[in-house]
Amino acid sequence: LHKEQAIKALKKNLYVLLEKPMGVKLSDALEIARYANNKLMVSFSLRFHNLYRKVKKYIDEKLGNVISQWHIALGGVPPMKWIGDVNLSGGMVNENSIHVLYVFYWYAGKIKEVYANTWRITSNVTIEDNASITLRHENDSFSTLIHSWSASHRWRKWGLQAEHGTVTCEGYLSGEYRISYKGKVIDEGNYNEPIELMYK
Repeated sequence: LHKEQAIKALKKNLYVLLEKPMGVKLSDALEIARYANNKLMVSFSLRFHNLYRKVKKYIDEKLGNVISQWHIALGGVPPMKWIGDVNLSGGMVNENSIHVLYVFYWYAGKIKEVYANTWRITSNVTIEDNASITLRHENDSFSTLIHSWSASHRWRKWGLQAEHGTVTCEGYLSGEYRISYKGKVIDEGNYNEPIELMYK
């Protein structure tokens, strides 16, 4: 329903905060964009999560250009029936991995090459439930995502190596983190905040 509802609201000149994915297909997203008129925001909520913002600030002010970044996310297909239907969700990458791909773009800039493969292991879904994606950015940095919704247990880690420092994080929206600069830890702790805070 994203395309129908977003276009209806935009035609009425309303501001729209649209959850991702914009649509099931690229053509849906492009059609919505035709009506955006500077009143559309796609909900890439990690942009407003305090830890992800903190890391971006450190990149800009201390750590320097990102050389490589990674995100490994293992889990199972979420229980909502629609999410496993490619005609309703567009797939795991479109519906979920897109958050991480956006952070890669935010931290390291425009992308010039994509290397990717997807697989389906789970039998009762029509989406891909495994993906391996590597991005080469215009500044020649690399970003790698390994994402699985067919894992036997959950496990998630992410981080980056920049010119002058390193970031490592356990978890996704909560967990331990450490930021070092020129060999010295400058910030560490346990991040945990209500999900709703990102939307404020």
